[in-house]
Amino acid sequence: MKIVIAPDSFKGFFTSVQASDYIEKGIISCLPDTDILKIPLSDGGDGFLDVILQNLTGKKFESEVLDPLERIISAEYAILSDKNTALIEMAKASGLNLLKKDEYKVWDATTFGTGQLIKNALEEGCQQFIIGLGGSATCDGGAGALQALGFDLLDENDRDIESGGGNLGKLLRIENRQIHPALSKSLFKLAVDVDNILIGRNGTAMVYAGQKGADQQVKHQLDKNLTHFAKIIEQQYHKQIQNIPGSGAAGGLAAGLYAFLNAEIIPGIEIILSMVNFNNKIADADYIITGEGKIDLQSLSGKVISGVCQKASSLNIPVIAIGAIVQSPDIIKSKLHLKGIYGIQQDTESSKTPEDSTERLIEIAKKVASDIKRRKI
Repeated sequence: MKIVIAPDSFKGFFTSVQASDYIEKGIISCLPDTDILKIPLSDGGDGFLDVILQNLTGKKFESEVLDPLERIISAEYAILSDKNTALIEMAKASGLNLLKKDEYKVWDATTFGTGQLIKNALEEGCQQFIIGLGGSATCDGGAGALQALGFDLLDENDRDIESGGGNLGKLLRIENRQIHPALSKSLFKLAVDVDNILIGRNGTAMVYAGQKGADQQVKHQLDKNLTHFAKIIEQQYHKQIQNIPGSGAAGGLAAGLYAFLNAEIIPGIEIILSMVNFNNKIADADYIITGEGKIDLQSLSGKVISGVCQKASSLNIPVIAIGAIVQSPDIIKSKLHLKGIYGIQQDTESSKTPEDSTERLIEIAKKVASDIKRRKI
């Protein structure tokens, strides 16, 4: 029997590589003769860089950049063996994981460091970019990244606006006379982990800024500022960005890069599955086990689990999902045609698994293996 283990990271608990190892341990303890193939995955968020480098040859680079609160940190990116393709995980420079909880200040947080990573890769000669957008601390529409690349975002006094989405309302015009010269020759693919648009009720501020430290008043003001940003771009550059699916990814970074770098917005899981040659690797599998930290209704669209299920369905391979937290399991199981869905905690708003979460994941994997053995799934 061949079982493919292909999870996303269990955010806050395990990387996708660790999750794969723990699930394998549980499966092997019950089904020791099983042929296991581990394919750690990402949808553009946590682990994006490492997942690709598990499957493709490349070299990591370290670079000094500014974190979301403009402190100097060391962040990594990678260049593939073709020496032309750069891999950037925006969370490495602009991620919420870089901040303590009492530092969540989405009003001020900037994507400048992500722009610095892009600039450094340009100076290494790269002209192809794959950028994972997820796990951001920001809601600045990519303004900071654009400034790092040489765009001038000017106020009524012809001065650059200050960092953060909270200052976008001061924007009067955007100049591109000092941009990095290699940008016009480069191609950008944005691996997004959500399909939210930029503004409005389903926009990036209203849906996600609360997780980054914003109260209701701040969320509404950030949404208003992003609306203003979008109008300036439409007036000056005749490009509409506000209603593009995925443009709200990473606090609207996708929208800014789409507008000024002619970037292509693609579900991150589609990019990853293509790069790791997923279809060929799973073709002879008897089961696929996938999962993520929190399985809920958002898992139905654009996430790792939905992408895996879509590929597996075309090959008639049964899929089993494991989550640290599982909500609405019956709906998700039905919609994604899962063979089974397992969780450490079910139907809870709790954001933490028990302290022994590693052992719990191994135990869940043992139960999955036992159910397979007894033909319960």
